[in-house]
Amino acid sequence: MATTDLKTTGYSSDTAKHYLLDAGAIFKNVKYDSTSKKYTGDPLGATVGGSKLNIAIGLRQPEVDGLLTEVKGNDVIESVKATLEGTLKEWKKENIASALFADIKDADGTTAPTGYKIITGRNKVLDSDYISNIAYVGKIAGETNPVIIILKNALNTAGLSVETKDKTEAGIPIKFEARADADKPEDYNGIWQIIYPETITT
Repeated sequence: MATTDLKTTGYSSDTAKHYLLDAGAIFKNVKYDSTSKKYTGDPLGATVGGSKLNIAIGLRQPEVDGLLTEVKGNDVIESVKATLEGTLKEWKKENIASALFADIKDADGTTAPTGYKIITGRNKVLDSDYISNIAYVGKIAGETNPVIIILKNALNTAGLSVETKDKTEAGIPIKFEARADADKPEDYNGIWQIIYPETITT
């Protein structure tokens, strides 16, 4: 009878150290300070229902006469798309304006009472609509430090879709899409970065 050392489960004594736990949080404009050795960033707001991150790499196999199957080494990266989705629980005027490529101004007391802000749409996307980066920050079970997944030049393309009902709070859906730098469009894989913690034991 043939024997094998292959197991019928992938579980090991280290498995529980590598779970990605809970919903995590979303930050914008995350930066690392080499002096303080710390990250800083602005929380986007409380979320509900967790987050959905997608980094999709599109591949293409160039057609060659005589090839009847896909061949190792013949894959070309054709496209890269990175998105981060979720639902914000906090109704901040800045988040509403971000989703609609809109401006915020003070009410003038004539068309609307003072003490209000007016959010109005415009017909173009401005440089200021792009966030330097948007980041998911989550906890790996066996690590002290969080994992940080960053999408560069993030643009909120979700629009505004709201459903309200009694005994609950309405949320604002968000969908941030990463963009390459205008002066480096060929750096398509530079739109995302995963900063993965590694516990150092001494």
